[in-house]
Amino acid sequence: MGIKGLTHAAVLTVQLLSTVARAKPVGPMALKMRGRLYRQEGTGRSELRHDLLLRGGSNVLPQFPRVLTALDWIGTAVFAFSGTIAGGKDDMDLLGCTILSAVTAIGGGTIRDIFLGRTPVFWVEDPNFVRLCLVTSTLTFFLWPNLERMGGHADLYALKLADAIGMGAFAVLGAEVGVKMGFDPLINIFCGMMSATWGGVVRDVLCRRPVRIMYSHKSIYATPAILGAALFVYLDRAFPTQEGLDALCGFLLAVGLRIIAMTNGITLPCWLGKTPEIPSA
Repeated sequence: MGIKGLTHAAVLTVQLLSTVARAKPVGPMALKMRGRLYRQEGTGRSELRHDLLLRGGSNVLPQFPRVLTALDWIGTAVFAFSGTIAGGKDDMDLLGCTILSAVTAIGGGTIRDIFLGRTPVFWVEDPNFVRLCLVTSTLTFFLWPNLERMGGHADLYALKLADAIGMGAFAVLGAEVGVKMGFDPLINIFCGMMSATWGGVVRDVLCRRPVRIMYSHKSIYATPAILGAALFVYLDRAFPTQEGLDALCGFLLAVGLRIIAMTNGITLPCWLGKTPEIPSA
């Protein structure tokens, strides 16, 4: 390699480092994946960049980043709240409730990242999720018993609505992770369902109680997450340049179905061959 070649390589290196440092957002033609560099084609030039990250996903709603970020934080806080209450009802101490709150809030995305080989997992790269879980759990542990004695209840509609919003956001963000990594649509939908519900699965296992999404006696929960993620995946394949609108539609479907289900007590069909228990003599 001559002097010209070395000079050219040095210039390219400087340009690359400068582009990464600026981390400018690009349009929907960019191929995005967490923690790596990707090239944008079709504009007569190539640009390398890092993605903006939310809950383990890229900036899926570039025109509404604040909205999606807010939903992400709300969902994390509500899931941490419910995990703390579950631990308290199971006679766990402060540490146990804190661990259970984190498992409920960030466990689904953690399991997804491990399955997909995306390490370090999202909350290691952004510890603010862990901080939010710690703060929410501590406040809930000390304040909620007093509020409950004053008439507060964990089944308040406002809390259920916030839970549905968090579930919808997690479903879309989780599915978006699989989409950007180029997996099969079925796997992408599974990623969305996993992100939205598997934290609760681990919570129920640790509390030694029936897993909520497998025994939907009150109303369906995982099904809205699956359908919302499926709509986003389908729209993303059909209209890849309308990424923000695709995600918004999937989110609204998941949240809407969950609200309808919990309002009307909609459940999935149960096993018809269940043998009735015979009382002992």
